[in-house]
Amino acid sequence: MTSISKLTADHSAFEETRNQSDPSWLRELRTKAIQQSESLGLPTTRQEEWRYTDVSRLAKETYEHKTSEQTSPQARALPFALAATLHFVNGRFVSSENTGLPDGVIVANLREAIGNDSAPIEKHLGQIADPGFHGLTALNTAYLGEAAVVFVPLEVKVSHPIRVVFENTDCADRASYPRLILIADKNSSVTLIEEHIGTDDSAYLSNTVAEFAVGDGALVKHFIWNQSGRHAVHISTTEARVSKDGSFQSHNLCLGGELVRNDLNIRFDGPGGETNMDCLYITSDIQHVDNHTRVDHLHPHCTSAERYKGILGGRSHGVFNGKVVVHKDAQKTNAEQSNHNILLSPQAAIDSKPELEIYADDVRCSHGSTVGQLDDQALFFMRTRGIPKIEAQKLLTHAFANSILQTIEHEGIAAYARNLVKEKLDIMAKS
Repeated sequence: MTSISKLTADHSAFEETRNQSDPSWLRELRTKAIQQSESLGLPTTRQEEWRYTDVSRLAKETYEHKTSEQTSPQARALPFALAATLHFVNGRFVSSENTGLPDGVIVANLREAIGNDSAPIEKHLGQIADPGFHGLTALNTAYLGEAAVVFVPLEVKVSHPIRVVFENTDCADRASYPRLILIADKNSSVTLIEEHIGTDDSAYLSNTVAEFAVGDGALVKHFIWNQSGRHAVHISTTEARVSKDGSFQSHNLCLGGELVRNDLNIRFDGPGGETNMDCLYITSDIQHVDNHTRVDHLHPHCTSAERYKGILGGRSHGVFNGKVVVHKDAQKTNAEQSNHNILLSPQAAIDSKPELEIYADDVRCSHGSTVGQLDDQALFFMRTRGIPKIEAQKLLTHAFANSILQTIEHEGIAAYARNLVKEKLDIMAKS
C-alpha cells in the first residue's frame, strides 16, 4: 500500500468549512470515506488491476485541495440546443442555466438539490460507487461537497441534452474531486454530456466519480469528453446500476491528460437490460491512458456490447482491460467485447486484455483484440492516385476513428465530437 496522506492533509480544514450546512448523512458518508481512503491507500502496480498504471507520483507530489478564486467559465459553447448546463471551475460550482427542463427534472449543485428533495440522493449517493472500490474513489467521497445532481422523474423524457462541465484553469498543483450523480426513474429518458477541460498546461489532479441509477425501462445516454490539460493526472470512475429493461449507453472520447485512468463498471440489477459502451482514445507524446471496464450480468436476457478503439502516437502507452462476468443465473446473456488499436509510431505501445468469465451455460459471448499499423495496401493505393503520404495517413486515421463516432445518433453531438477528434489528429500530424 502506498500512503495517501499527502492528499488527505487538508481534510480536517475542508470538513470545518462544510459541517455547518451539510446534513448528518452526508457528513457520516465523508467520515467513513476518509477512513477508507487512509486504510486502502493508493493503488499500486503490485495489484493486477493497476499493473500497467503507476500512480505513486500522487504520494510524492503536493496537490492542494482548495477552490480557486477564478470563476469565469472558459468552455466553448456547443452548437446545438441544451436543456440545462452546470459549470464547475477547479472543483467549485459557478453557474447553472435552465433552458427548457420538463417539470420535476432537477439539474443542480448538490446543496440546492438536497434542499429540493434529499431522499433519492441519500439513497444512491456513495452507494453505487462504493468508496471501498479503491483509495482514490474513497478520496473523492471524502471531499464530497460540490457535486452535479441530475434527477429525472417517472416517465419524463428530456428532449435535449444536459451538459455538465468540470473545468480546470489556473490550477497548478491543485486537486479537484468532481462528482456527478444521475438518477433516472422508471421509463424516463435523458442524455448527459460530461466534459472535463484543462485550459492551460498546469500539472493538476482531477479525481472524478460519476454514479448512475437507471430505473426500470429508463434510457440514459452518457457522453464523456476528456480534454484535460497536457500535464494533468485524470482519474475517472463511472458506475452504473441498470434495473429491469433499462438501457445505459456510454460514449467516451478520451483526448487529454498526461496520466489517465478510466474505470467504467456496469451492473445489471434486473432482467432485460442493455448497455452499449463505445470509447475512442487518442494519445500522443508521453500520454498514458488506461481503460478498465467491467460488466456484471446478474440476470437473464441482458445484452452488452463493448467497442473500444485506440489511436496511439509518439511514445504514448495505452491499456485496455475489459472484463465481462456472466453470473450463474444470467441465462440468455448476449455479450460482445472488442478492442482495436492503431499504432502510428514505433515507440507507441498498447497492452490489451479482454476477459470473459462465464458461469451460465445458455449464453452468446465473444471478445477480441487487435493491434496494428495503418494498412500499407490502402496507403499505396491512395498514393498511386496522387494523394500525398501524410494526407493519406490522415484520411485512414480519421476513417478508423469515425467508425466509433458514427454510432452517435444525435447529429449535433456527433458533429462536435468529430471536430474534437479532427483537432487532436491534426495536432498529432504536425508533431
